[in-house]
Parts: sequence; C-alpha cells; structure tokens
Amino acid sequence: MDTPKKDLNQIRSLHEQARLALAQSHWDEAEQAAHGALALDENHAPSYDLMSEIYSSRQMDAEARNWREKAAEIRKQVWQRQVEAEARGHHEVLGVPGRHEIP
Repeated sequence: MDTPKKDLNQIRSLHEQARLALAQSHWDEAEQAAHGALALDENHAPSYDLMSEIYSSRQMDAEARNWREKAAEIRKQVWQRQVEAEARGHHEVLGVPGRHEIP
C-alpha cells in the first residue's frame, strides 16, 4: 500500500527533525520524531533505518540490528507484493488463469 503524499511530507519532516536531534545527540527527541514517522506509516522502511541509525549512534548495537532487520523484512514484503502484482498482470493480459506466490 502506498503512503499518501500528505503523510510522506510529514514523514520527511519528522525524519529531518530526527536527524537534527541526532546530530545534537538529543537521543530522546530523535527517537520520538522517528516513532512519529512510524505512526504515520508502519511499513515505511526508511523510518526503520532511521531508528537503526539512532540506536547505532547510542552504541546499542543489538537494538540497531533489530531495526535494520525490520527494514529489510519490509523491503522484502514490498518486493514480493510487486512481483505478485506483476505476475497477476501478465496472466490478465494473456487471459491465462494463474496465481504466483513468492515463497
């Protein structure tokens, strides 16, 4: 599902706030802004990357790794949905029934 443009603008703004706070070592402010972005779209992989960056800056490597893994999982799910949609589209064009799922 695509994020509405209005939400994307808000997410970008929150990312800017988080990065500014991070640059000033204001960890809680950075985390709060990043969580705000995630509240707007829980499937926005760059927000998870940002959380990973915040925890990495705090030298909380296990937490940073968890956030990176979540971002990777979301990217994989998006890719799978795109491939499945493309496969469905090919079947519709060809008039051939079928369903493709990526394991």
